[in-house]
Amino acid sequence: MRGIGMGLASGAPIAPDDGARVDLLFQRVAGHADNRATADARGARCEVPVRGLCSPDHSGVTVAHPWSQAMSRILCCLFGTVLAFAAHADEPPTGATPAFDAGLARQTGADERGMRPYVLVVLKTGPQRMPDGEARDAMFAGHFANMERMATDGKLVLAGPFMEDPAGWRGLFVFAVDDIEAARALTATDPVIVNGDMVAEYHAWYGSAANMLVPDLHKRLVPPAGKSAP
Repeated sequence: MRGIGMGLASGAPIAPDDGARVDLLFQRVAGHADNRATADARGARCEVPVRGLCSPDHSGVTVAHPWSQAMSRILCCLFGTVLAFAAHADEPPTGATPAFDAGLARQTGADERGMRPYVLVVLKTGPQRMPDGEARDAMFAGHFANMERMATDGKLVLAGPFMEDPAGWRGLFVFAVDDIEAARALTATDPVIVNGDMVAEYHAWYGSAANMLVPDLHKRLVPPAGKSAP
């Protein structure tokens, strides 16, 4: 079944009898409007073009009822949406809901909500900055090689640097592990942690199991060496 509001977005014309139905709906709502409104408020008019409720020869419809302008605008939108939904309720859906993939759920470790536990690791500037030079270059080469290894093992699902964060946040790991101790053990193998150039902060997180698909998808986005991205 289409979501509420789909008919308005489509811009499809609605039959004349549907126009009579919406006018009847507005009249019924008008009868329940706030009777305590002032004379000026009772005389206010709502002129709101409603997409999807007009024929090809008209740019919109205007509705005038004795209630405040703000309330009338809200009701115009609400009842226009309801009528559009009713007018298209019997139409076949344009697209089917994706079928549940039990195999993919097992592969990603998804629970009944399609979610799973992770641990977020925030890498921050440490107390011992490695001086620039060959040793620092080797440390970061080992850092990237370690991330590649953890990703290949199915443990690291997301990683990346923060952009010039004044609080000293340098990077982020998202580990597909059940607890912080497991994430701590993985992080301890990284050369930037071993050398004190960075320190780690750990947070348990519950997110979509679809994150488990990111490493393989990422490989498809990186062009081969010597070729530029389109």
